[in-house]
Amino acid sequence: MKILIAVVNCHKRLAYQQAIRDTWLPLVSSADVRFFLGPADREPKADEVFLDCDDSYQGLPSKVRGIVRWAYEHGFDYVLKCDDDVILDSAKMLASDFTGYDFVGRGNDTRTYPVPMGFCYFLSKKSMSLLIDAELPNNNNDEVWVASNLAKGNIILHNDDRYCLHRGNRNDFIDPVKRPLRAPPRIITRNNKNLQQAGGTFAWCLYITWLGYRDLPEDKNIEEFHRVWKKVTQ
Repeated sequence: MKILIAVVNCHKRLAYQQAIRDTWLPLVSSADVRFFLGPADREPKADEVFLDCDDSYQGLPSKVRGIVRWAYEHGFDYVLKCDDDVILDSAKMLASDFTGYDFVGRGNDTRTYPVPMGFCYFLSKKSMSLLIDAELPNNNNDEVWVASNLAKGNIILHNDDRYCLHRGNRNDFIDPVKRPLRAPPRIITRNNKNLQQAGGTFAWCLYITWLGYRDLPEDKNIEEFHRVWKKVTQ
């Protein structure tokens, strides 16, 4: 089984690449990790892939489709779409039950179909096949684009609360094993016992709002990235 951890990155956020290399990436086993960016004049590093896509925030759907196409063409069975401000406990994540589903992530809201939080979600090869030629949306909402196209193929998000938004609060580290798990309405999830068996939270996305989302200076975000990683590995 081939698994790809696809980190969505851009040329303006190379510091996040290095933060990942300095923290969780060296501990990944049983999966490949690549950073996906748009075109550039320089040659890509060994763990980078340059896609023919818009490298801006507005171009996220085209980049995600490019990632899915690359993963599908390179024979991966599962791909984790992962933002570059996400900290992973890869051992716990890869030991979870994601292989039992075609689409797994943290539920965000429900429309006519459940939509995940966009920072981290798994797609199976079957799901990839439904996205590689899907028409791009007229906005940058890649998670809605993914969820809506998969829903057309009767693939619905499996909610997993072990993907966590870290808002800078110390209680963000409360493990789901020790607190009730909440599934958004209309999202079918396994019971708490089955989720607890996988060992609790394994993904934390930085969503720092002290100065307003995306207004925190990059160096402070990177500092928090390392602080979270240190806490995760204690």
